[in-house]
Amino acid sequence: MTSFEKALVLFLLMLGIVPLADALENETHEQIQAAMVFHLFNFVQWPEKQTAHETHRICMLPNLLAQASFVGLEGVVVKSKPIHVQTCETAACAQDCDILLVSQEEERMGKILLDAVAQNPVLTLSIDAGPLAAETMISFYNENGRLRMSTHLSKVLKRGFSISARMLRLMRIVDTEAAIHGAQL
Repeated sequence: MTSFEKALVLFLLMLGIVPLADALENETHEQIQAAMVFHLFNFVQWPEKQTAHETHRICMLPNLLAQASFVGLEGVVVKSKPIHVQTCETAACAQDCDILLVSQEEERMGKILLDAVAQNPVLTLSIDAGPLAAETMISFYNENGRLRMSTHLSKVLKRGFSISARMLRLMRIVDTEAAIHGAQL
């Protein structure tokens, strides 16, 4: 499959036109998640103080099953900056990330790292619908065989992030309207 075909399948997948099973014919579930995380750099605006870094940093738990797919993003350039992928086991490491990936595979360590970045401009993302998904800003879930993303928009707004309207149309917003409006104040 050419890179153009892969990009087209990903786009159709994000729109919900292509079922996950069809996309998985040539790509694994984890590769699709990695591609979607890559595209977050195009559709999410980080708070001003976070944009001074020379790389886009994606951090994940050390034993994440999807680790190999995310490591495949190492060095890929998006918005004139290369992506750097690393594993994190300490609060200091997590606080220096742009995106922190957690999973129910390592729930205890994920909770520690999420607590460590609670006041930092780090976009938190759960790669599964486990218990940590409620504590992250964005999470993946499977709906009728399609890979989807949801967001706690109030958490995104409280930390100074903004998500493009194009991306929000593809996400399920799990906040109440009152929580979202309270976060904007």
